[in-house]
Amino acid sequence: MSVMLLCSFYGYEPLISSIFSTQTQRSMALIQLIASVGVSFALSYLVQRAKQCLDFACTVHFFHLICVTIYNRTLPTQFTWWILQVISTTVCTVLGEYLCMKIESQEIKLEGGPSRYDL
Repeated sequence: MSVMLLCSFYGYEPLISSIFSTQTQRSMALIQLIASVGVSFALSYLVQRAKQCLDFACTVHFFHLICVTIYNRTLPTQFTWWILQVISTTVCTVLGEYLCMKIESQEIKLEGGPSRYDL
């Protein structure tokens, strides 16, 4: 959303029809790719497992496909739209898995002295 607001300063007028368009526009492609980076950070926070990132990224993009199909009353047929979705899903998955693995590989810090459960 903030990217759309930023683009509006440069003459781009964000419209709801642009979000659900089946035609690929350069500005909307850039916005979607930046949003996929944002979704990958959300995946690392919400999912916290690298094995589940592909599933959640595909689910998010599937819901986008459903919304686009309902809005336009037809499946997208433009090849560049499908390529953009594949690239966006790939970026979201790979970056999400990387961030999850980075979080998973951090050492667990135990603070304080000995526990009362220590022998």
